[in-house]
Amino acid sequence: MNSSDSINRINRTNHNKIRLIFRIFIAIIILFNMATAEKMDTFVNEAESCRGFSSKLYKVVSEDFGGNVITSPLSVHVVLSYLSHGASGETAVEMINGLSIKDTKLLHIGYKNLLSTLNSVNEADLRLANAAFVHENVELLPTFSALGTGFYNFFMQNIDFQNNIDSAITINNWVADKTDNMIADIIDSNDITDDTRAILINALYFKGLWKYPFDIQHTENKIFYVTKDIHKQVPTMKNKHHYSYGELPELESKFIEIPYKDDNLSMLIILPDETYALSSLEKNFNWNAITQAATKKQEIVLQLPKFKIECTLNLKETLSKIGFQSMFEDVANFSDMTITPVKITKIIQKVFIEVDEKGSEAAAATVVQMRLKRSLDLSEEFIVDRPFMFIIRHKPSDIPLFIGSVRDIGVFVEKDEL
Repeated sequence: MNSSDSINRINRTNHNKIRLIFRIFIAIIILFNMATAEKMDTFVNEAESCRGFSSKLYKVVSEDFGGNVITSPLSVHVVLSYLSHGASGETAVEMINGLSIKDTKLLHIGYKNLLSTLNSVNEADLRLANAAFVHENVELLPTFSALGTGFYNFFMQNIDFQNNIDSAITINNWVADKTDNMIADIIDSNDITDDTRAILINALYFKGLWKYPFDIQHTENKIFYVTKDIHKQVPTMKNKHHYSYGELPELESKFIEIPYKDDNLSMLIILPDETYALSSLEKNFNWNAITQAATKKQEIVLQLPKFKIECTLNLKETLSKIGFQSMFEDVANFSDMTITPVKITKIIQKVFIEVDEKGSEAAAATVVQMRLKRSLDLSEEFIVDRPFMFIIRHKPSDIPLFIGSVRDIGVFVEKDEL
């Protein structure tokens, strides 16, 4: 064999090695992408359930509480989905239907992956935490308890509810820690009675920076029409950038999507065509229809008021209106949770949001208490100068983390029905 043949043979060998390495690299990428897709697929049903539940819940919340309001359907859905594993009979049927659960056998697996995905957001602070504070004389059944710690990431603690003051302090401290002190005193010591047997909590905290921050020097007072006849001057931010937007003719509204620095998250502003049309928008709100609406992207001058809302909502009556009834009554059946006969007496949610030039900060905590039975204008402007809806969503799952409405600016609103 001459030297040229040897060189050619070496070159072919090296070429084959390079091809082999390249193929292995491609295989790794493909396997990684497939694994990512598979993880997303494992909570498709849970995401769909949460989206359907969000529409039902918000329609009633906006009707029941009015004014400036904000809620976190996800926060409620997490706690009740876990609690549904402990329900039986008619109570279980109502909860499954009310939560729009598609597959009860795989619900816990789907939620484990969903919670893992939501808690893995990189360029924003998004935290979901769950806890169950259980009376020291109540024993949770092993399967229910294992589902809580193994799949729903519940922190479990036995507590002496007879000492209601210390119990309230313990619970409020846990919530404050998980929401970066944005949610305080969600429960009062008077809410804990001799009959209290368990308190389940979901805490949701979010803080995100805008992908395209507003320049504070461009913020100035602009007119905001509270009604057709009443208006006020409010601090309004201004930005010019390429935004996605669309029209919702069936809701007589338009929307714009404001991206956060983390591409998995965004805020939608839904603006009715008329000043007085927010109630109609809320009444006909359909989150799935909004996510499927056609969008365009172009340079838009956006004017958005700064706003802050804090609400405390007692959701017992709200949930009763959308099919959750027996779990609040003496016929409640939570026999797969504990042998102690219990029912739900309160579902409390406290939510806070603040939106400014840098981004937004929001937090929610949901408490379930159980006790013994007994298109754009030609100007290319999007001017938010009248009552509107806002939604913070997780884009990969299209789950709304927070949904709210602003009817007035600069007014602190507390809807506390306790």
